[in-house]
Amino acid sequence: MKILHTSDWHVGRAFHSHSTIENLQIVFDELLAIVERENVDVLLVSGDVFDSSTPAGEFVQVLDDTIVRLLSTGVQIVMTSGNHDSAKRLGFQSGPAALGGIHVITRTDQAWQPVLLRSKANPDDEVAF
Repeated sequence: MKILHTSDWHVGRAFHSHSTIENLQIVFDELLAIVERENVDVLLVSGDVFDSSTPAGEFVQVLDDTIVRLLSTGVQIVMTSGNHDSAKRLGFQSGPAALGGIHVITRTDQAWQPVLLRSKANPDDEVAF
């Protein structure tokens, strides 16, 4: 099983009051290319997905579009909240999202519950993460 571990995306961060949305899109395009090229089974995003608890809508949309593109490759996504994220906002729709292959862990009581993941190469083999 191939796992790509990332963290601290800080989506929505400005750099000296300049928007970073174009750069973010370039980085997400490269992330998608890596996931496809390396045939990644699981993408782990461990905290600080957003730079603030109330990111601008355009940044939320870029992240949403990217997640849809990533899921279309067959990769499963495990995402946890960090100190910059709003756990409630990030965790919104986490139940239905798990059905589509994205697992969002935002509460401490979830930290001890295993997430069952499948390898693309061996879909019958489950791994508890």
